Amino acid sequence: MRGAISKLAPPRIRPVLVVLHRVVGLLIAAFLMVAGLTGSVIAFYDEFDAFVAPELHYVEPAGRTLLDPLVAIRNLERAHPRVQVSFVPLVVEEGRTIRVFAKEQGELFIDPYDGAIVGRRPSRDLSQGRIAIVPWLHRLHYSLHLGKNGTLLLGFAALLWVFDCFVGAALTFPASRKRLRPPEWLQRWRRVFGVDSSRWAALGFTGHRAVGLWMWGLLLVFALSGTILNLRATSNAVLDATLGLTERPPTLSSPPAAPALTREQAVERAGKQLAEAAMEGGFSAERLVGIRYTRGRWILYANSDRDVTWERGQTRAYVDDQTGELVAVQTPYDKPGDLVRATLLALHMGEVGGWPYRLLVSVLGLGVAWLSLSGVWIWWRRRSRRTSPRSTPGRTHRSQRRPGT
Repeated sequence: MRGAISKLAPPRIRPVLVVLHRVVGLLIAAFLMVAGLTGSVIAFYDEFDAFVAPELHYVEPAGRTLLDPLVAIRNLERAHPRVQVSFVPLVVEEGRTIRVFAKEQGELFIDPYDGAIVGRRPSRDLSQGRIAIVPWLHRLHYSLHLGKNGTLLLGFAALLWVFDCFVGAALTFPASRKRLRPPEWLQRWRRVFGVDSSRWAALGFTGHRAVGLWMWGLLLVFALSGTILNLRATSNAVLDATLGLTERPPTLSSPPAAPALTREQAVERAGKQLAEAAMEGGFSAERLVGIRYTRGRWILYANSDRDVTWERGQTRAYVDDQTGELVAVQTPYDKPGDLVRATLLALHMGEVGGWPYRLLVSVLGLGVAWLSLSGVWIWWRRRSRRTSPRSTPGRTHRSQRRPGT
């Protein structure tokens, strides 16, 4: 009877988790290695880019007066009629250029004192020289330089990473057939947070396990946010079905040839309407950050007390480009899904906590690379041990011994 019951007992789950962790880890190791190493650099994107290509980012004030960004861009477009700027930042700094993207022109760096073009970065190809190094790393980070296919590959890798975070965490729990009381269970689990440096093999395994536990929360955050960034349609559908997600106002399928409102008029009109909507909605719009034009809509980006981060405007006002009527106002607090999405993206892009958090993100990138490398090393070492002969010179292998010896 006892034998019959044991045959009906469910299989142990731990060996299954080990195989899953090994297979998934090997599948995504290369992707996470690239994402981790490049992410550790682009966590300080602006700082590294300004260090590598200072001529694009800095200008000499020389006693000049800063122009309104809208005036500076208007001067640019008048001097270069073929330049079409879609997004204009409304916050500028003394001695720093205004970086804009122009259709068919790439990145342009504008003197904020007169609107002149200081430098150009037509593409993110390394043929541009050192000025393209940081943007090239950024594109490698999110698409592997493979366009949409690379973005999808990294998105699926991030999705598998989410799954593997939970599998890896489960494997650190104490494996015992006996029921442990909570204090005993916690005491045994705490041991896996330590690193054994007595031998290389022990250092590799315990280091892999401990680093994964130390950073587990942030690893899960970046896995989830990577899925949101690279699999947008799927992640938006999931967020909408589970938490609710505010849909962006649709753009016009056949927009007018040119907006009736100028950029300056759109900022003034949208700013007033945003302030009125904020009063009615019980929040405050505190700073205008930028304005963009897209297919019949002016979109004003602003900082409000509902934003997760102050570094970019997460509160948006949509205005009709012909009538100036307010189409919609959206904030991260409109629905739970909006807040989850905005928070995860701000954490992924290092837009909270200033430079200390970005430093943590940079260290995390190196940690992800270490986890990938050490995981492959652990697999290779154990595979080598399984495939290599177990016997040594002068010693009889166990399988070759006679019975009873």
